[in-house]
Amino acid sequence: MKAIIIGSGIAGLATAVRLSSKGWEVDVYESNNFVGGKLSEFTINGFRFDRGPSLFTMPHLVDDLFIHAGKNPRDYFNYSRLNELCRYYYEDGIRFTAPAEEKKFVEAASSAFQIDESSLKIHLERSRTIYENLGSLFMEMSLHRWKNFFQWATLRAILNIPKLGLFGKLNAYHEKHIAEPHLVQYFNRYATYNGSNPFEAPATLHIIPHLEHQLGAYFPANGMYSIADSMYALAKELGVQFHMNSPVEQIIVQNGKAAGIKVNGKEVLADKVVSNMDIYHTYKRLLPEEKHPANLLNQEKSSSALVFYWGNQ
Repeated sequence: MKAIIIGSGIAGLATAVRLSSKGWEVDVYESNNFVGGKLSEFTINGFRFDRGPSLFTMPHLVDDLFIHAGKNPRDYFNYSRLNELCRYYYEDGIRFTAPAEEKKFVEAASSAFQIDESSLKIHLERSRTIYENLGSLFMEMSLHRWKNFFQWATLRAILNIPKLGLFGKLNAYHEKHIAEPHLVQYFNRYATYNGSNPFEAPATLHIIPHLEHQLGAYFPANGMYSIADSMYALAKELGVQFHMNSPVEQIIVQNGKAAGIKVNGKEVLADKVVSNMDIYHTYKRLLPEEKHPANLLNQEKSSSALVFYWGNQ
């Protein structure tokens, strides 16, 4: 059985590892000359910088890839838990360093912003509640399969809908439960993780503080890019073939099913085609003749960010 994966972002690399571990012949076609997609690196004037994501949570999901392939993750990839999440510099001159550990964060935030510790503990407990009800549902199940709607995790989420922030906005949620403006801004930042607007994004995104303050935030030993680099090394060991500088031009569809790709002017057929491109570009560029999911493609796009990279000699 042969599989083609379009793009070598983190999801593409993970898919390549899992399919190859199951005995598939896997080819990955990447338009760049490096793997990792948005998670990449660059070097300038002797400084190496990670480009893209800067926060790492749930490292066990990366470890699982190596374990699934029969490898020891520590032979490829190492990381440590952070003691500090971020530093905030507010316009009014207040400076706040956010400890990662929940108890220390509550103490620091309570002292910095003169807010009762109990209200912060309750607010973080709400984050835990959202995670416990929606974590496995969103991250481990596919809701396009009807059978998953009858799983206990789904039913439990339905029973707890009032607690999950599905119908409110994140900023309004924080203003209601925290009120202190500096902390509202602090918790609103979680919407920006996926480019969302906290004034429009659902309050369900309050799930993220649980990942950082209770499950932990981490940093790889050799920088964020080592996540992609280690997965790339594993995939190659498993026999995955990578075709760099090879932008896919089209997904070939036969009898309503993806049957291959067109790349470098040639057709390459396969039993399975997986696209790791953004869904918008997958349909617009690679499936121009197919029916498009208008509701998905017409959604408001996420915002960009301005990032400065500093090196100190």
